[in-house]
Amino acid sequence: MHQVVSFFTLLGLLFLLLDAHVHSSPPLTTFPPKIFGGLLIENRPISLFQCFKDEGGGSSINTTDFTKGTRMLATYCKNYKIASRSPYVAIVGSTTAYVCSEVGPEICRGETMDVVHELLTEKCGEGAAGHVRLGMGDTNRTTYGRGRIGLPMCRGLGTGRMRKYQFNPIPVYINGSRLES
Repeated sequence: MHQVVSFFTLLGLLFLLLDAHVHSSPPLTTFPPKIFGGLLIENRPISLFQCFKDEGGGSSINTTDFTKGTRMLATYCKNYKIASRSPYVAIVGSTTAYVCSEVGPEICRGETMDVVHELLTEKCGEGAAGHVRLGMGDTNRTTYGRGRIGLPMCRGLGTGRMRKYQFNPIPVYINGSRLES
């Protein structure tokens, strides 16, 4: 039942991004792309790699919920592209797994999310929030990340700044009865 709720929440959130507004970035740790020694993911270089904490100083996410979220996104990515300048977010509990297209429509891949998860764990620590941007210039920039509700995500969607989104899930009805999450 929880998976049904999570799936429909993902679909419903694709996405009612209500009250999106720009906030200042939380404390960041940024790694220069050169430390990755020319590593290519999806035949694109890493152009930005950041770990961050929320205003309270915490950054841990529930890794089990993150894994569920990445599987939800991977299922979506098998069939659809990410719309231009759009965030796609899977929320499980308070944990977010996301992929953002900064320029044009993008193909996302579950395998890429797995590689990014491994890199974030290696550089930021187990369960730390962060994101990785692939691609440079004005084309094919895609950001993959993990975090919690309330943490900014999707740097650069036209503004070059981190954004905070408020998520308001749509109600889910099964056999005429509203399902409460």
